[in-house]
Amino acid sequence: MPSISPGSRVPLPPWTPVIRGFPNISASLWLQGYKPRQAVFACLTCAGEPQVNDAGICLGCSVHCHDGHNIIELYTKRRFRCDCGNSKFERKCTLFEEKSSSNTENTYNQNFAGLFCVCKKPYPSEIEEIMHQCVVCEDWFHLSVTFFTDVISGIIRVVFVLQLCKICSSRLPFLWRVSVSEADNGVVCLSTVEDAKEGPFLLSYEFRERLCRCRNCLDLYARSGCEFLIDAEDDVDAFMKENIEKTKDVKEGFNDLKRGLQDFIREKVEEGVDVITSEHVTSFFDKLKRSRFERDSGEDV
Repeated sequence: MPSISPGSRVPLPPWTPVIRGFPNISASLWLQGYKPRQAVFACLTCAGEPQVNDAGICLGCSVHCHDGHNIIELYTKRRFRCDCGNSKFERKCTLFEEKSSSNTENTYNQNFAGLFCVCKKPYPSEIEEIMHQCVVCEDWFHLSVTFFTDVISGIIRVVFVLQLCKICSSRLPFLWRVSVSEADNGVVCLSTVEDAKEGPFLLSYEFRERLCRCRNCLDLYARSGCEFLIDAEDDVDAFMKENIEKTKDVKEGFNDLKRGLQDFIREKVEEGVDVITSEHVTSFFDKLKRSRFERDSGEDV
């Protein structure tokens, strides 16, 4: 999984469809509640005080309700519900007006004001370096600022891409046992960890697999407010893999439509049809739906 650089929506990075997953941009995701993970945006144009902005919006609202605004793309956030049109905005959402006045379970940080890292710089900044996201607080950090780099011939080479920032490692000191500095790659019972090391820490992609699921550890995660770490739907890597499958489905659907449309036009030309009517179009899409249904039914057998 590549490291993602948050920031302005334009220009869009090549992995944008993987993050967004081709949702219906004509609908607000507010109706879907606090999704385990979704792409989130901040509108600095609508923020009363941009430097302390605490509102986020979904992809659909960023396109339909905030077109032409100063939009910051924040990559993904966990358990977030779209704020567009609630009490934090002067205007109502154009996709779904009847929203609650606030989303009490949302979590906000300085990213929503367009600031990142302990250096509190906007993106892009004079620090020409890709940032990495803390797996707990989901703020972004320059690894050179947090000292997670190897310097080879004057070139900064990133060693690992997952990290637990200093603040979160202080709040969750037991997680040092699953950091990359620990040689043991097996499951670790964190409820028995008594000593602690000062963070921040580097984490491997597989660190979640090492988190113990015994009753004592589950109680520890609950008390510490980090139960999401053992939730498969919280994993950004799993989220992106799922969206890759969605992009494949969209591309396959587009190719089916393209091939079907070419065959349809050729058939009508061979039949001597001069004008394509609405009945022809309806018949074409009915045939396309039947062929997809038959194909999908055959795959399920």
